[in-house]
Amino acid sequence: MFGFKISPSVVLFSLILFGGVVVTLVSPSVLGAWFGMEVNLFAAIPLFCGKSGSESVSCVKYFVFQALGSGFIFLSLLVGLGLGCFMGLGLKSFLVGGLMVLGMSLKLGLFPCHLWVPEVVSGLGWLSCFLLMVVQKLAPIWVVGGIGLCDLWVFLLMCICCLTSFFGALGGLSQVSVRCLLAYSSLVHSGWVVVVSLVSVFVFFSYMLLYCVILAGLILGLQSLGFSNLYSSSGVIGGVFVNNHWVWVGLYFMSLAGVPPFSGMFMKIMSVVVLCGVQPVFLAGLIVASLISLYFYLGIFFSIYLSWGGSGVFGGFLLGSLTSSNWLGLSIFLNLLLSPVVLVSGVWFFLG
Repeated sequence: MFGFKISPSVVLFSLILFGGVVVTLVSPSVLGAWFGMEVNLFAAIPLFCGKSGSESVSCVKYFVFQALGSGFIFLSLLVGLGLGCFMGLGLKSFLVGGLMVLGMSLKLGLFPCHLWVPEVVSGLGWLSCFLLMVVQKLAPIWVVGGIGLCDLWVFLLMCICCLTSFFGALGGLSQVSVRCLLAYSSLVHSGWVVVVSLVSVFVFFSYMLLYCVILAGLILGLQSLGFSNLYSSSGVIGGVFVNNHWVWVGLYFMSLAGVPPFSGMFMKIMSVVVLCGVQPVFLAGLIVASLISLYFYLGIFFSIYLSWGGSGVFGGFLLGSLTSSNWLGLSIFLNLLLSPVVLVSGVWFFLG
């Protein structure tokens, strides 16, 4: 599906990858959570390494920054154990909290350690991009949300998240590479989801589930087009988009932007509901970043659909070419179907 060859080694490392995430999620201590993240990292490296030189270079860059992040996290564990400040998953020491936040910022690509994200994503394959932007975020964000940071570091971390979203939105404005565009989009969503994880576990998992579905469908469409930038000749002929899959790609970009009626809208709605009464200032910053990022999402969408409108082939797509887009159409249907499901579960959660 993602242009990635399935082999026994891929299956093995994938199981270890998800096993590391599970270990982190169920661990009752910081040390166990750190161990799960390390298992997850060492399983991800073989999956990220491909045959091309760009994939190898990106894999090395990713490993370097992840190793630095792991080092700071382990240092925080040693200092915390020395100070006797660890109680389960809680810590209140300012020094230990600072080392932990620095390590997690390196791992997640939060400001000011965010510049490695587009550099790494631009050279990876599509499946690796999906794993990096979804699966590899899950365990660190879970730890950040449940670590029990002191109030000052919670405040500083929220400032970092707002800056991450802001710079992600600004960085995406000038991008032509689709992978880099998704990387900066990922930074915008990272700011949202980390802040949400500090407030509500339910909304955090709902956000990650919806983001996973949306990004999987989008990457499926981009992989089927087989191009790497927005103006690739394989997707455009004479200024007109002629590949049927562009219809679904445009819809997924709108969902990623949080435009109704797609399920991406509910990521933002649920986040706004839980944050408006707790952190309205940071919520305003995140909304501004999302509005900036909406500019390049809309630019992609209108480029696709205005070109389709002038091509004279839109009717042909509807009548005779649907079979080539069945999987993408099904995924869009599931995307729409998730909207009422998430809405009902969210209402039950907030009213219950």
